[in-house]
Amino acid sequence: MTPPSIAASIAAGLCLFLGFGPLVRADDNATHSTAASLRALRLSGKPGWRRAAISLLERHGTNSSSVADPAAERTALLQEAVTLIGTPELFAESWKPATESVSAILDLEGACSLELDAAGVLSVRDLATGAVRRTKAARAVPDQRVVRFHPATGWVALIDREHHWSFRSWTGDPGDFTGDPVSSDRSAWVSFHPEVQRVALPSSVAGSVGLALSPMPPRDASGVRQVGLPAASDRFEFSPSGTRLAALVPGESALWMIQPSLDRVQERIALEAPPVDLSWMPDARHVVVAGSNAVWTVDAQEGSVQTVTENLRGITALALNESGLLLAVACDSGRLELWDFKAVHPLLGIRVGDAAIQRIQWDPRSSRLAVTLAGDPLPRLIGVSLSRDVVRFVPRGETVLQDSGGTSTLRLEGHHIWIRRDSGDEIELPAPTDLKSAAVSPNGAWVHLRGEDGAVTEWNLPRLRERLKRLGLAW
Repeated sequence: MTPPSIAASIAAGLCLFLGFGPLVRADDNATHSTAASLRALRLSGKPGWRRAAISLLERHGTNSSSVADPAAERTALLQEAVTLIGTPELFAESWKPATESVSAILDLEGACSLELDAAGVLSVRDLATGAVRRTKAARAVPDQRVVRFHPATGWVALIDREHHWSFRSWTGDPGDFTGDPVSSDRSAWVSFHPEVQRVALPSSVAGSVGLALSPMPPRDASGVRQVGLPAASDRFEFSPSGTRLAALVPGESALWMIQPSLDRVQERIALEAPPVDLSWMPDARHVVVAGSNAVWTVDAQEGSVQTVTENLRGITALALNESGLLLAVACDSGRLELWDFKAVHPLLGIRVGDAAIQRIQWDPRSSRLAVTLAGDPLPRLIGVSLSRDVVRFVPRGETVLQDSGGTSTLRLEGHHIWIRRDSGDEIELPAPTDLKSAAVSPNGAWVHLRGEDGAVTEWNLPRLRERLKRLGLAW
């Protein structure tokens, strides 16, 4: 048996092992091509098909003695590879904290993790290299964990198992705030004012429940102001401008708008159901609020509420990206979905774990998400291969694209779209049925396709070329 025949037999055996059945019908005298095997895997749609297809790609090869047209086989192989790995996706990144870390959070803006070990030592590690940028010793507190980090000033908020708060600074002395324990683990949250004049945290101090607003650094209780609410808030956030503080209360079908400068509730805005999470829009006026089965937008200035969608179930967390165009929504089954917020259309999804997702954080470039699961003190890092930065529509005919990988020519005809490289290789991009429009990003790196039914497909060309190159496929 020739080496290519051996490779094909291994691929077929792998697929049989994974439960796909025979890839293609074969006679005794021909070895089927890798491209045909890839296509059969893709069309099978069975669980694990993508993993099996990637394994097959890593071992790809063509048998010139059994393939009638090697050039056509290479084109077909490239096309199947593009279809498999070029489309947008959410993917788990390989970040892991140090083995001695007992708690960690991710600072995606600074591309680092902030980790706490059992001895109370805080470390900042580079996400890409794992190298320690700096450390700071802190007192060891049993079951203490890191909750939030403000990178501009170096303030770190920590909480212990009794729900007592402490704050550490990279440049100054630690400050402490100790209150009566709050009942829910969901209450383990703080929100720093954008200018770090104050910090908000859940409170049930001195018979008053709701939120505590403390100056930074919180030296003692003398400067702490209580904002009374029906119960201790478990979801709250300062607006980007710092002029408002939006808060939710467990079991209450309302959003409380607080005026930080006056330490009081400005307005109670009624909702259709108890909300579970919120995220400010870039205009600092509107808030996106999630109930367990619906998403609303709230106008903090007028107090009006609009329903975005009621087609979701079991929502536990959400986060709007910096541009306000992408909405990440999590559910109690551990699934994370990405939505086009303006079009109210789901784009991508990934299962992060078995537990409910409690927190989601975007990075400024919208290329990563930090996700916290219930009961897990260590976050997960999810990569995002997707772009919303598309402004230039592609006319029918040919359009030249210039990006970091060189020059490409985009050709749009009827319901098909092709990209031709300088080398002469031409690839057809899988597009939504009944292609309505195509657009490219200003830097030429992204191609955006929309079908008549609103379905969206986006392609990151430099990333596609790099992944093909790693698999030994030049384009």
